[in-house]
Amino acid sequence: MFKFSSFIRDISLIKKTMLVSTLIFIIGIVVGWLSTETIAQFVNQQIEGIRQISQNLSESERPQWSFFVFIFLNNSIKAVLIIFLGIF
Repeated sequence: MFKFSSFIRDISLIKKTMLVSTLIFIIGIVVGWLSTETIAQFVNQQIEGIRQISQNLSESERPQWSFFVFIFLNNSIKAVLIIFLGIF
């Protein structure tokens, strides 16, 4: 049922697909390697934004409630957007 020769035969049938997939994978690695500085800057900006939001929520009258409402609304908005965009 599961023979190595069958596996090799199947791989040879989809040789072009395997080659294209491998090429796309290697291109992705190279692009990721070359754009690490850009990605690091983007992540640092996102972390700074989250830090500012966290400080604002911590300074509120009821910080636990503020964090709860913020997280709930954020998740709700994202869920509705996903539903309307047709992802699920």
